[in-house]
Amino acid sequence: MRRGELLGLQWKDIDWTKRQIYIRRGCFNPVGGGFTFQPPKTKLGKRTVQLGQGIIDHLRAQLQQVDLMRKAARDKWQEHDLVFPSAVGTPIGGDRITHDFPVLARMAGLPVIRLHDCRHTDASIMLSHGIPPIIVAGMLGHSLAILMTRYAHYIPGAQDEAARLMDDILTPIPIDFKSLKPQAN
Repeated sequence: MRRGELLGLQWKDIDWTKRQIYIRRGCFNPVGGGFTFQPPKTKLGKRTVQLGQGIIDHLRAQLQQVDLMRKAARDKWQEHDLVFPSAVGTPIGGDRITHDFPVLARMAGLPVIRLHDCRHTDASIMLSHGIPPIIVAGMLGHSLAILMTRYAHYIPGAQDEAARLMDDILTPIPIDFKSLKPQAN
């Protein structure tokens, strides 16, 4: 998900039974302060993404964390139904996430990357493991053309496989021309 999509994710966007999230909005910080919820930045940005059971389990833990935050904030809490709220229930500022993510990655012993690099890593891993590009594009909210422009080099051996296929199809079938009899006109 894009940063704004994560910050705008609400609990009602999660289907616990189907293990899906519905990306319907992003949260943006306009110039001058505050926040606003807006539809995703592209037509394809509004999408459904299938989740693994591990992510669902982490989201359940996050739900418990948000409940604790709500109780701690008491009357300061502003309910926006956010999956990743600030300590008082409002959206977290995008610049804060951008700043904090590399610090958190370092603390976790991971290479320091930007939050947005997670999207690129996700796409690269899926493509390099043979997930069809149309599926990856749909999960990222990209058109297939954009995905292929940015990530085609992560599809392993695609040209070798295509060359072998065409070789198999186009390899001439041996014909014994000596056994052919001339036809009368």
